[in-house]
Amino acid sequence: MRHVSAPKPNENGSAKGAKDDGPHIEVRSLQKTFGETKVLTDVNMSIGRGHIAVIIGGSGAGKTTLLRILIGLERPTSGSVTISGQDIATLNDRELNRMRRKFGMVFQYSALLDSMNVLDNVAFPMREHTKLSEKEIKQQVIEKLNTLGLENVEKRFPSQLSGGMRKRVALARALMLEPEVIMYDEPTSGLDPVTSRLVDDLIVDTRKNFGVTSVIISHDMVGALQIADEIYLLSKGSIVASGSPSELMKGDNELLHQFLESSGVTDMSKAIAPGAGDARAVEKQHEHDRKAAKLVEENPKKSD
Repeated sequence: MRHVSAPKPNENGSAKGAKDDGPHIEVRSLQKTFGETKVLTDVNMSIGRGHIAVIIGGSGAGKTTLLRILIGLERPTSGSVTISGQDIATLNDRELNRMRRKFGMVFQYSALLDSMNVLDNVAFPMREHTKLSEKEIKQQVIEKLNTLGLENVEKRFPSQLSGGMRKRVALARALMLEPEVIMYDEPTSGLDPVTSRLVDDLIVDTRKNFGVTSVIISHDMVGALQIADEIYLLSKGSIVASGSPSELMKGDNELLHQFLESSGVTDMSKAIAPGAGDARAVEKQHEHDRKAAKLVEENPKKSD
């Protein structure tokens, strides 16, 4: 099996040669029930190829169930989930397994295996799903780590890494099978504010460098406003507000503004970064944060 390099993204982050004439992910009239309990009701979403979409909601809103349906781990009770024009709700198990190869997953708290070093953690999907030699796998792992700014860490164990470094290792693992879509489950949960903003930068840079579509499950309203192309606010199983950060900020949805206030967003004019979703604008705005985060990563034992 030959190594295929990641597609080069164009200026808005989507991969060159990708079909941009329709949404990459489209959800229509999605319903999910468990027995008599309605978990998701009439959910509709349209996510462009190469976009960053953030699904915001409180505990029990249905975010995890929606994520599981999007990656094919749960089937909807009714409605459709279309990926690149194909409704995954109609696929059989074998077809679903092939479809899942298009997804990479960055789990909450990174979900690295403590007994494995960085090399073995990142190589895991390659060993499971490819027939590459160990030499080829190691080469690709080190290349991916270097691309994400993780030089000479392949022999370290997760306990020897800072929170931000663990997130990057988890992202490297998610990228190894060259997915079209990266799913992030609460990527900033448990991280300090500086490292959280660094992870936001990483998500934007990954979109720009690898041309992936990004879907983020989060409760971090500050991060969502900084990096999202579109935000979906999920409450009691339904999308109650959606749009770009600027569109949502101009709206009058009461629940949305409660989220903003509880997240400490008091100055609406400063909540959205200039060019939100643009890697260069975000990087410039967080220049100071990067320097501080570098100090954290150089002293991982002090960051935990």
